[in-house]
Amino acid sequence: MTTRTQIVIASVLVLVAALAAFGYYQWERSQRERRQEEIAAGLVLEEEAPETDQVVQVELYVYRPQPEKPGEIRLESVSLPLPAIASEALSAQQLVNTVIRESSHLLPPQARVRQVYLLEDGTAVVDLSHATAAQLTGGVTAELGVLESFTRSLRRNLPRIERVRFLVEGEERPTLSGHVSILHPFM
Repeated sequence: MTTRTQIVIASVLVLVAALAAFGYYQWERSQRERRQEEIAAGLVLEEEAPETDQVVQVELYVYRPQPEKPGEIRLESVSLPLPAIASEALSAQQLVNTVIRESSHLLPPQARVRQVYLLEDGTAVVDLSHATAAQLTGGVTAELGVLESFTRSLRRNLPRIERVRFLVEGEERPTLSGHVSILHPFM
């Protein structure tokens, strides 16, 4: 093969790679815009809602591994006092952050919720940080346990919430950390 032929082949490959990258970029951009439009259409979010002097008792569900029964999910009910927050969206975020704190045996110290959106149809959209997903300790049972902890805690304390969807860094992903599908809402 001559040098000229090699240069032509390399140029064609670079051109194909550039076109593929541009096409992927355009697709990602359109998906992001579509998701933002969907969220904006039904979003009920109040940015600033100061805490009140009141305290509310919340019931959280926290996954506790069962060493004697591997693969069994047990959600332990934990009752805690939390400062009352006037905004449902910020209250939901506070609940998820508290579940994260109570799940420190599974979630890394960097785990955090980025945002919780409450949609008008009763859906809560929980946007988790990459660290929450990437460093979750355990396998399929732990992952499902954590997702159920968030879902049941939100549904128990905010009756308006009927289902919970999960995002990671604002993006839809097939799973949280490789085991359990999060493409559909949890009930």
